[in-house]
Amino acid sequence: MITLLSTVSLPYLRSNPARMALTLLGVIIGVQGMVAMATLNRSIVGAFERGVDVIAGDAVLQIAGPESGIPESLALIAQEVPGVQHASALVQGSFRPIDQPDVRIAVFGVDFLEQVGHRNPQFPREHVHIRHEISFLNSLDSIALGTPLMERLHLDLGATIDLSTPAGLQTFTIRGLVDPVGPVKLHDGAVALLDLPNAQRLLLKPGLVQAIYITLADGADQPTVEAALQEALAGRAQVQPTSIRGRQFGALLGSLRVALWLASLVTMIVAFFIIYQTMAISVDQRRRDIAVARALGFTRSSIVAVFLAEGTLVGLLGSAGGVLGGYLLARLSLSTAMAGVTEMYVAHVAGAELSPPLGETMIAVALGVTTCVLASCLPAFRAAGQPPAQVLRSTSGSSEPSITPTSLALGTAVVLTAILVLKTDLRLPTPGTKTAWIMLGHGLLLTGSALFAPAFVTLVAAIVRPLKGRATLIVDLAADFFARQPRRAAATASAIMVGYALVVVLGSVVYSITGNLRGWLDRTFDSNLIVGTSPGLAATTFQSTLATDLARIPDVHSVERYRKALLVFEESPIVIVAFDRTNRPDKSPLVITQSTPGAYEEAERGDALFISESFAFRFSAEIGDEIALPTAAGMRTFAVRAVVRDYTFDLGTVFVDIDVYQELWQDTRLTYAKIWTAPEASVAAVRDAVAVAIADEPQVNMITNVEFREEVEGRVHSLLRVLDSLQVFASLIAILSVANLLLASVLDRRREIGLLRSIGVTRGQIRRAVVVEAGLMGLTGGLLGVIAGGAASFFMVTHSLRIDMGWSLDFYFPLTLAFSTMIATTAAAAFAGYLPARRITAGTVLESVQRE
Repeated sequence: MITLLSTVSLPYLRSNPARMALTLLGVIIGVQGMVAMATLNRSIVGAFERGVDVIAGDAVLQIAGPESGIPESLALIAQEVPGVQHASALVQGSFRPIDQPDVRIAVFGVDFLEQVGHRNPQFPREHVHIRHEISFLNSLDSIALGTPLMERLHLDLGATIDLSTPAGLQTFTIRGLVDPVGPVKLHDGAVALLDLPNAQRLLLKPGLVQAIYITLADGADQPTVEAALQEALAGRAQVQPTSIRGRQFGALLGSLRVALWLASLVTMIVAFFIIYQTMAISVDQRRRDIAVARALGFTRSSIVAVFLAEGTLVGLLGSAGGVLGGYLLARLSLSTAMAGVTEMYVAHVAGAELSPPLGETMIAVALGVTTCVLASCLPAFRAAGQPPAQVLRSTSGSSEPSITPTSLALGTAVVLTAILVLKTDLRLPTPGTKTAWIMLGHGLLLTGSALFAPAFVTLVAAIVRPLKGRATLIVDLAADFFARQPRRAAATASAIMVGYALVVVLGSVVYSITGNLRGWLDRTFDSNLIVGTSPGLAATTFQSTLATDLARIPDVHSVERYRKALLVFEESPIVIVAFDRTNRPDKSPLVITQSTPGAYEEAERGDALFISESFAFRFSAEIGDEIALPTAAGMRTFAVRAVVRDYTFDLGTVFVDIDVYQELWQDTRLTYAKIWTAPEASVAAVRDAVAVAIADEPQVNMITNVEFREEVEGRVHSLLRVLDSLQVFASLIAILSVANLLLASVLDRRREIGLLRSIGVTRGQIRRAVVVEAGLMGLTGGLLGVIAGGAASFFMVTHSLRIDMGWSLDFYFPLTLAFSTMIATTAAAAFAGYLPARRITAGTVLESVQRE
């Protein structure tokens, strides 16, 4: 073993640092992507879980309901339950300073009077400093700010601050300070405290709170108290462990986490083909050394063990670099990822800390090492199994094995298995299981396509071979070079195929989502003007009275109200949308795919609701089922009367009439007001009037229908710019793969090239032939990518997105993108052939002919 390492392995590694660096780069790319994505997942979810723990304080149970609130009176009922030490009501939201709109202040409403003599689980009284409590409680403009925020804004006690709130612009007087502990420390000091009634007035509605935190008496049994609370509340709210909110947030980000994992695993697949090609070539170039070792008595197993040890070493070194690179990439990306999550999903996510996940990191390392070992295994077995005499007698030193029916049958079986997996709709419960199932199907599809690659290259070679003798000398030589070793060329074609397929798949996803989204927007948001806040579940709301004021503006035909909020259904977060059919001109505010007669009328009476396609898929619901939802007055059962196509969010959505919503959930806030102008009215004039009407509502803005679509188009173009970068990525794969293969061909062809030059073929002709050969490899990989990528993209859009997001999407194939990527990879491959072409013609004819 040591002898073989010193004679076969180490000298090659020392003399070929570039090839080993390429292998290490492939491992680093794969491992780095997995580690970075896993770290971001863990860090984001961990940040929210820490925030939940800090806000809960020493409370272990919570009474919760819909986002719109539950009765504050439930705290008095809970306080009388045996085992409950204290029940603390809480209201939470966010404000923004008018002069610094980028600053978001976490606002908490607590009952200062009720907390006297008690330890508040969120804000202990010893850390809340209010000089004149009576003045604080009697003034509606009173606010207490975290001391770090006071220092940042250069404010003192008694100063005033203008804040944008859901109730409009409010001027507050700072009458208290909060020490940097608990939630204040968690939010970097950007915290404000209001007296509970004042917070209810600004954020919810008098008499409602968002949660009631339960602190247990010493020695109380948590399950017993939880059961007693549930019985005492009689279904008017839900009793849960405080830790459940962390799990619900994890579910909220489920699709995002699946997407991150899929992206990281795709990089590992790309890395595998790069590693396999490099390792296969490195083994192939040492086949004479292997044959000599076999002739000297070394066994096949000892030779294979050397290459497996080499693969393990390279895998460990590359994985170490990948882990370090992954943590660095996650650190650089964490703040951006957190900002995106905060804007889209929740009003506040606590400051995140990098949380390297040990388990996922070890899995990434194991995959990196296993990839190198597997990439070494097949070529090592093949090389060790060749008869030494045959290898030593051969001019090239190798004999290309033929393509057997067994390999074609195996490829067929793998592809058929992939199709079976990708045609099976499973309602998987966790992001991990979704990722595993989706990746299993697409991994099998790409693997099966790679198994067909040698046969595909042989087919292309058979098409090209007749050109010999009929075309120019350059084309003759290129066709001969290309058709000579289809198995070796197949590894290159497979690597290009994966890179190309990645572009096609993601392009299909983008085109399909945006194509379906545009059609949905044309039906759902087709009013002349839209008044509202930023998109996302974290959007700020405003009172319905503003919609009433807008309806009074001359030339306004109607104002359609729209409300979306979070709700918990079967311990999972969903979205509830309140629609306004009454003020919709066409009386059809939703895109309904299935319904019963009179569905809208039943919804307006409060007897029925509608569900989105994603809700139907996730919860196995259908028309005729009954669904119980938590309202401000307790659980309410509705009959499902329609299925709606909706792309608001992928959590699953239920739709209720807005008047029913406002009555049952006691929530009069809106997310959007869609303004329909009268016929022949000037939209510009109405817009000016609306701007005046919302001048005192800094938390909302206005946008026209045209501007709304331009914003959507801008987001589409941003996604297309990402696809442009993926085209560059695919081209780089083509360059690396083709250059790696052709550089290895220098040794095999040097003597042949010398003979060609001796009979009059010029260096320029040979170089152009090699460049044409490289272009043929790029074209072959691209064509194979069209087949594999087209199938993978179809199943990704129609199946995988359904499993991940529950959406039903029509398939759009990115024809222009696919064609341009084909040209790019072919051109990149041809460009990659230039350097090997120069090397292959370097030196004199005599030196080339003498080379054995």
